[in-house]
Amino acid sequence: MGVNDNVTKKPRGRLFFANPGPTNIPDSILHAQAHHTVDFMDADFIALYEGCVAGLKRVLRTQQNLFFYTGSGHAAWEASNTGIRAVHVPDPYPEYGHCVHKVARHPAAPDRLFAQVHHGVYRSDDAGTTWQSIADGLPSDFGFPIVVHPDRPEVIYTFPLVADAMRFPPDGHCRVYRSEDAGKSWEALGAGLPDGYWAGVMRDAMCTDDADPAGVYFGSRTGDVYASRDDGDSWQLVAAHLPDVLSVRAARV
Repeated sequence: MGVNDNVTKKPRGRLFFANPGPTNIPDSILHAQAHHTVDFMDADFIALYEGCVAGLKRVLRTQQNLFFYTGSGHAAWEASNTGIRAVHVPDPYPEYGHCVHKVARHPAAPDRLFAQVHHGVYRSDDAGTTWQSIADGLPSDFGFPIVVHPDRPEVIYTFPLVADAMRFPPDGHCRVYRSEDAGKSWEALGAGLPDGYWAGVMRDAMCTDDADPAGVYFGSRTGDVYASRDDGDSWQLVAAHLPDVLSVRAARV
């Protein structure tokens, strides 16, 4: 978001940076948030880059070519989408530009990630470097939540919807799907869940607790909340007629 210099000359960064008290962030950084972003092919940006290179050459006392790279980990982000298909852009496997709905992992298996994207369900076994589809066995690859069992890293849950333009479960069958082998196979869990159900479950509206067996919970956009006390084998309605349920969390009280 930027501010048109023709409208005002006063930096307005603080208007876009919500901070409840004193901050040690320099004004120059706060003000920068009020400036237009710069195209990296723009002549001004190229001149800035060339000036930085020239200054670094003086500091390093060299006239050789300089190469810049980041190792990530602290101050940089990099795309990590190899193997993830995008259906809404011309390139089916772009480096970036994906619509990621949810990513989950278990702390006991930190290099294994599960992702529900706009049209696809994926697993990575190398901390997100590469991905493989695990959607086979699901009635649809569209959905929002994906949740890992609290004690069994290979067990995951999701709630498939028909498609982006039809955000309700296939054939109106309200079903949670569980995989007990990290996505190699799936099982529909419907005991206690209704048919004729035309509502979706959003990305933060499904969770588990840390009980044994685990409790699994989800809320829908029609204001229903369902709970399972047995790893998802059976379900019961625990709340109804709420507003849109966008987030569900379990806690000990």
